Amino acid sequence: MGERIRDTRTLCLHMARQKRYFRVNEPVHATARGGNRTAIFRHGFDKRKYLQRFALVAEQEKVEIHGYCIMDNHVHWLLVPTTENGLARLFLRVHTWWAQYFNKLADRSGHLFQSRFHSCLLDSAHYFAAMRYIDLNPRAANLVKDPAHFEFSSARAHLTLHPDPFFLLM
Repeated sequence: MGERIRDTRTLCLHMARQKRYFRVNEPVHATARGGNRTAIFRHGFDKRKYLQRFALVAEQEKVEIHGYCIMDNHVHWLLVPTTENGLARLFLRVHTWWAQYFNKLADRSGHLFQSRFHSCLLDSAHYFAAMRYIDLNPRAANLVKDPAHFEFSSARAHLTLHPDPFFLLM
């Protein structure tokens, strides 16, 4: 019958991470948060630097970017991975780099992000609901009245049809 596990700490040591469920060429809403709701960006320069790296690595890992919103303590993405490991590798590469960069600048150590990124698969009915939620996030947080005025979101490109400054949005 196997060895009896005496406490939850032992159980956690023996459990493997669950594999993320997604499909190649199907959209996902992905989020990541700062640990204890701490800020993961100090100002606009940080957000621009993060977005530039995200764009570069997303292209390398063949992940399409359909929408995004970068807040001070969390990020939202609407992404379509076109390879089996692209999504996981994208977040691993970008968030490892960002945590090291941020920790060095802020003279801190330890985990920056709350945990691994969270993602959920979207069907066609939920795709536009997720896009709307992502693009309206700054307004819901009372940062702007008009989401098109928020610099670190795909809302401007979606609402005004002007090109996004960071990504070729799909």
